[in-house]
Amino acid sequence: IGVSATLCKYVLLPILQPFIRQNPHIQLSIACQSSLETMQALEQGTLDIGLIGAEDDMSAFVFEPLTDIQDIFVDNLKERIRPNDHLSSRTAFAASTLLLLNKENITRQYIDRYLSRENLSASRIIDVTSMDLLIEFAKIDLGIACVIKNFVRDELAEGKLVQLKMPVSIPARKIG
Repeated sequence: IGVSATLCKYVLLPILQPFIRQNPHIQLSIACQSSLETMQALEQGTLDIGLIGAEDDMSAFVFEPLTDIQDIFVDNLKERIRPNDHLSSRTAFAASTLLLLNKENITRQYIDRYLSRENLSASRIIDVTSMDLLIEFAKIDLGIACVIKNFVRDELAEGKLVQLKMPVSIPARKIG
């Protein structure tokens, strides 16, 4: 199974645990790698299955949707505004550091297309290779992070992070 570390942690592990309990003698090999590397390995026949985010052109694969994910922008705004204040996302972006996955990441490419379409730009960008690091960086107020909502539900509920209201929501994506 090829899967990114993020999808392995948040999507595959909850599925894998009961599967292994029901099938204790099965042998698995899990390759944690980027979704791009997973797709290349599938095309080369070195993997049997991959867990990836759907791309525009999935014609080379049999893609079975498993769940939807929603990309959002979050920040730790406690120091700058009160919860009832309204801060325009354009103003926030222009004045903040934007925390994004590295440019080779499929999610980053998807978000870059969204930012371009919506004419949103940041004064500074920090590239990170891990969704977990993006979440942690946002929690310590290093900037606005683009993360997957499903993966920060606890932080949002506890008020550790605040979701920015965007002029246009980022379209949901399928994982499968």
